Amino acid sequence: MPCRSSSYALKLGQPRVALTHERIDDVKASGEPVASGRRAARVVADGRTVKVVEHPDGFFLGASVLDGVEPTMKVAKEDVFGPLASVILTEPRRSRGGAEQGHPLR
Repeated sequence: MPCRSSSYALKLGQPRVALTHERIDDVKASGEPVASGRRAARVVADGRTVKVVEHPDGFFLGASVLDGVEPTMKVAKEDVFGPLASVILTEPRRSRGGAEQGHPLR
């Protein structure tokens, strides 16, 4: 049973959470935001399917993970505003600093 303050916060946050849910759906569903050249990121964990039994009409969004994201992909350059982790592979240890150094959200 949720406390009153958390129930109230859920009601206030629903429109924003709904927009976040749609944005993450767009990023993961269309090839354009995720793809870069010949390669595309792979959805390893998909939080869109998580449902909360106590709130079946709510907008809960579980954590999602995209693997194989490249620094040139849209999903790596823009903040998605949701529980989404992008796994960006880099070269061996000596060049590891390059990927995060030029990242706009660093």
